[in-house]
Amino acid sequence: TYTGDLITKVEYVFEGQVDTQQLFEYDSNNRLVTHKYQDLVDDNQERSVFVYNADGTVTENYYSESMTSPSTNAFVMTLTFVNGEMTKLVQQGYSTLNYTYDSKNSPFKNVTGYAAIAYAKHGDYETEGKNQNILSVFDETDNRSYMTNTIQYNADNYPTKVTSIAIFDSNYPDTTEQLVLRYFYE
Repeated sequence: TYTGDLITKVEYVFEGQVDTQQLFEYDSNNRLVTHKYQDLVDDNQERSVFVYNADGTVTENYYSESMTSPSTNAFVMTLTFVNGEMTKLVQQGYSTLNYTYDSKNSPFKNVTGYAAIAYAKHGDYETEGKNQNILSVFDETDNRSYMTNTIQYNADNYPTKVTSIAIFDSNYPDTTEQLVLRYFYE
């Protein structure tokens, strides 16, 4: 769902019913200030509140909570950007993640409104940035690769297949998980 050129809602339908949704709120400069990922079945949500700092970084206050009983305990992250792409994510008291990108096109590069929400939700597998594709995420704190993406492209330099290999638990660095994404363009 759009309001003007801004994405304000994304609904996920399972067996004919909306079971999860994402909600996006913006400030007067069209910058994302609140993102909610809501599980409507279990009454849970992940809520992020974004603060834009004078030095160009963004502070994200993340809450995991019940939709009817919001939390006041935030997990705080600082996001650093270079040329519009997030290059560093510092999770206070936890870890620092560094992102590297290819020079090709993100599959959502030309989707109206996507640039404003590109970093709204960090997941286990991160594959696309605002304009480019993520090649790797390096965990500076544990001195290890957290995730590596191998990408195949079409003639227009858009991804057609991404194979993402991740190590989610630093206690088991030899245990990896894999996700394969395929993209089709019309």
